[in-house]
Amino acid sequence: FDARFEMLDAIVSEYCRFLAPTAVQAYRAHQLCLAGDKVEARRVYEALVANGIETFPEDWGRLTAWVRVADLAVAFRDVDVARSLYAAFASNAEGTLAIWSTLNEGSTQRVLGRLAAVQGQDERAREHFENAVAMNQRMNAKPWLALTQCDYAELLVGGAPLARDLDQVRLLLKSARTIAEGLPSALILQRIDKLERKLRD
Repeated sequence: FDARFEMLDAIVSEYCRFLAPTAVQAYRAHQLCLAGDKVEARRVYEALVANGIETFPEDWGRLTAWVRVADLAVAFRDVDVARSLYAAFASNAEGTLAIWSTLNEGSTQRVLGRLAAVQGQDERAREHFENAVAMNQRMNAKPWLALTQCDYAELLVGGAPLARDLDQVRLLLKSARTIAEGLPSALILQRIDKLERKLRD
């Protein structure tokens, strides 16, 4: 899964370089963030969103850019950008993130849940995550299902979770681990390990 993402990112970046420069910058910032260079990632991100996500060119790369910028808004806890992106994605709440005809990142509800959580709208985020889990299960979108389960578990672990929430977290992480162990993905497993440690603390 990680290797496939690297290959897809390389392909997307090559096309975006000529056809959708905003998208390639969003991918670049996202990759920098994943690599741990959050200072440079934030610099590129802030330049991208300086005039608002609504000003992104209305080309085929717009959705690609919005999806990656959403990841960054979550990473940087950027409430203002999260609010704008939530409104942008809400019109496709029941759909999927079909970035290309050959690349689909699962239920839009997952992104909406993450953006709602950044805004402190926990109940709304829970509803989105539950819907995203159900849709990704129906689609058999295994990587996105595991990631959604991690997102949902992270929301439930935050703050002061109730006992029933902790039981649900354990079930979510158990399912996510089962899926992730069948994928060539170290990143998802690392995230599960981190959440399980937090659950034990």
